[in-house]
Amino acid sequence: MVQEHPSVHFNSTSNEIIIDYITDFITYEIFQNRKVIKWAQEVDKSHGFMIVIKHSNLSRNGKKGRKFLT
Repeated sequence: MVQEHPSVHFNSTSNEIIIDYITDFITYEIFQNRKVIKWAQEVDKSHGFMIVIKHSNLSRNGKKGRKFLT
């Protein structure tokens, strides 16, 4: 049965199967530059998702730039 996997939950009120993928995206690796984006895209592809850059902020006044993924 599908429910045996710890990340799969069944909502009996709506008859939905809910799959939690959060543990697949947890890492303790420190990434340089855009390598974190490449890592996230490789993980999401293995589950049939697509992660893209939602928006980004450029580096200014000594602050590092940021990228926001969705």
